[in-house]
Amino acid sequence: MRFKFFKTALLLTLIMALLLAYPLYAWASAEVLKAIIAAGIIALANVVVGAAIIEFSIDKPNGLFLGCTFGGMAIRMIFILITIAILINNGYDRMALTFALMSFYLIFMVAEFIYIIKELTRRKARSRVASRSVLKSHISPRIASADHRSN
Repeated sequence: MRFKFFKTALLLTLIMALLLAYPLYAWASAEVLKAIIAAGIIALANVVVGAAIIEFSIDKPNGLFLGCTFGGMAIRMIFILITIAILINNGYDRMALTFALMSFYLIFMVAEFIYIIKELTRRKARSRVASRSVLKSHISPRIASADHRSN
């Protein structure tokens, strides 16, 4: 399993934290800040689990890949709903938690889609090159080196 997307997710988290650090420090209340940090942690955990599922299933047959992707998505959504319910019942700011989670989720989803498209394109190109080399190695040396006599 490669960890290329995990590095991307951590880098995105760092960039968002740096961009939001001063505005949140200057203008947000303690409750709002706590809700935004919780939303960021939930979204990061969600995307890390999603990336692990994708890395596991990307080379599998299409049916298994789709089953893992959609099944994992459903389980992750249930986890998010339960976590949000627990946080709201424990006094977290509803609006800040909801909007921050949607924002983080959207940013991570776009990054995840870009990663999947690039990874599938790269793997498809790699398999094309591999199949060409297999075809070339199976051509009979006799046919490849045959004389084309004009008589």
